[in-house]
Amino acid sequence: MEQTEDELEAQLREVQAKLDLVRAANREAAIAEVKDKIRKYSITRTELAAAFPVLRRSSSSTEPALNKDGSVRKRRGRRPKQQAE
Repeated sequence: MEQTEDELEAQLREVQAKLDLVRAANREAAIAEVKDKIRKYSITRTELAAAFPVLRRSSSSTEPALNKDGSVRKRRGRRPKQQAE
């Protein structure tokens, strides 16, 4: 007997809900284990930070601002009169 698409989707949602519950329980256990190991081996924040480098986005946009003639605008120094006003 073939199952309909709706029945299969309902089963999928049930299994996904069960999986989420199991993952939540495992997550708490894993976090507790990591905390115990950090205390046991006296791992510092600096050592952890070195193990997980932060990926930062550039503060400026990816495309440089252009002048009227098409050249790349300088970022240092005094602002031009057009921008200062």
